Amino acid sequence: MEAAGAVFLPADGIRVGTGVNYVGTYGVYWSSSPDNERYAYMVYIGGGRFYPQNRECRSYGFSVRLVRDAD
Repeated sequence: MEAAGAVFLPADGIRVGTGVNYVGTYGVYWSSSPDNERYAYMVYIGGGRFYPQNRECRSYGFSVRLVRDAD
């Protein structure tokens, strides 16, 4: 699937304070696009839903995954 351009984003949970919750159920990933000084765009996956253009406070501890453009 990777050769076809698929990206694997595991449901690695959501950090709240020093703990991680919802591992295996939800995944939230930062994009590289800030919205402003306080907010950035993120992708939310979980509960049968996929939201590719949410924005949230940049101080939250969401995951980051390196994804490269296909040549």
